Amino acid sequence: MTIFVFIISCNTNSTATKKHKIAVTNDITKSIVVNIGGDFIDIASTIASGYDPHTYKTNENDIIRIAGSSIFFYNGSFLEGQLAELLYNGKTAGYLISTMNSMENKDLITSNYKKTTYDPHFWHDINLYIIAVNHITNNMIAKAPINERLYAKNEDIYITKLTKLTKDIDALYNSIPIQKRKLATIHKGFEYLAKQYNFQTLSLQDVTTADLVTSESILNFINTVNDKEIKYIFIENTTSVEIKEKLQDVIDRLSFDIELIESIYSDTLIIDKYDNPDYNATMLHNANMISSTLNTVE
Repeated sequence: MTIFVFIISCNTNSTATKKHKIAVTNDITKSIVVNIGGDFIDIASTIASGYDPHTYKTNENDIIRIAGSSIFFYNGSFLEGQLAELLYNGKTAGYLISTMNSMENKDLITSNYKKTTYDPHFWHDINLYIIAVNHITNNMIAKAPINERLYAKNEDIYITKLTKLTKDIDALYNSIPIQKRKLATIHKGFEYLAKQYNFQTLSLQDVTTADLVTSESILNFINTVNDKEIKYIFIENTTSVEIKEKLQDVIDRLSFDIELIESIYSDTLIIDKYDNPDYNATMLHNANMISSTLNTVE
């Protein structure tokens, strides 16, 4: 693999009249930066909105795009595919910030998958997402102190919205009887949600969608879903048509009473009218879809 060397400017002379240049990897970090920075940031993303970060492959254009930014925020725990190799093993310079580094290990879910120490999908627990909001805000202020009051005010507004969102989502998930809280998904992306609301989970793939899906693994997955008397498999918005068709084919051939439900968001977010990822809308969408579906189980 080619290792690119890129320089991120560490200029701290940002002003309210000159936009603060920030680079991010995925939808999750971008949603935070946009809410905190508002109109006073110039943001560049290496991974396009709606694109599965697990399958990201480093290219030179992305490195050029983030050069000159004062901060580069990334998720960490190998969420970002090949970019992780660049960040962890390459010779990089600049202000690199992992959102997961702000969290205590006791709050993270461990993973034995290859190089991944912790499950990277922390944002499915809103409490951890709020920690990331605070972490990103503090680092934005550190690099553009003249904007401190603006960033701090926006953080307060955003956390107020997230607190309300928590109450709305709690009501939806808590409406599902415990015995119905069985969540089958394509990959292991919802363990933080499961931990918080006592779901049993089952997935076709581990914590990444980059692994090869075989006919045998699909057959084993469908048989296990049926054995556990799970009636629904939630398809993720990044799931390929090929995988969906293979799942449906096996279900039909075995004549199982299992339905594929589209689509919930695991690694990406819903895009708002301003072409920005919308965390709140995404979490509410998932909660509505999961609760309304599982509450129909007899």
